[in-house]
Amino acid sequence: FPIFVVNEMVIVFYSFITGWLDAKIRSYLYLILYIGNIARTRKKTHRIVKGNELTRYIDYKFNFFEIKILGAKLLDMINGLYWNIAKLMI
Repeated sequence: FPIFVVNEMVIVFYSFITGWLDAKIRSYLYLILYIGNIARTRKKTHRIVKGNELTRYIDYKFNFFEIKILGAKLLDMINGLYWNIAKLMI
């Protein structure tokens, strides 16, 4: 969970630099307005694929093609370590 906060800050910074900040803010507003609907839908949905099977499809690396963000490699290393620990717990 703490890595989520760090990643979101990086994504907000990236969206600001690339001109997508308004879309990022709209996505936050959407989540705030519809969190109840999202939660109800998730509660009704049954998981078909097990969590440990999903780990094959998840990538922890950020791919910033347009710009080179200072510390992106460091963030990838931290995310990789965090993800390897999380996979053991899934």
